[in-house]
Amino acid sequence: MVGNGATRWDVDVEPSFPATARWFNVIPPSLFNQFEANNCAFYFFPDYDPTRQSLLCDALWEKMNELTANLNWYDLYRPVYPDALLLD
Repeated sequence: MVGNGATRWDVDVEPSFPATARWFNVIPPSLFNQFEANNCAFYFFPDYDPTRQSLLCDALWEKMNELTANLNWYDLYRPVYPDALLLD
């Protein structure tokens, strides 16, 4: 069974993504350190925190997403399977 672990938007989901990716060693420490050093943050729902990030923060966030695009966030030890395989 998979449940939704998001209980606090200021902590869970996107705010925890950089640290999770860092400590699972799927992004380089330097990328995480740069994100942290520039006080970057990201919230999926802009209504929660509409603060605009700097262009550097946006670029660092995009790089993290590129490096983790093939991960299954419900099971970080398994790959993401293409949708076509799920339709069979």
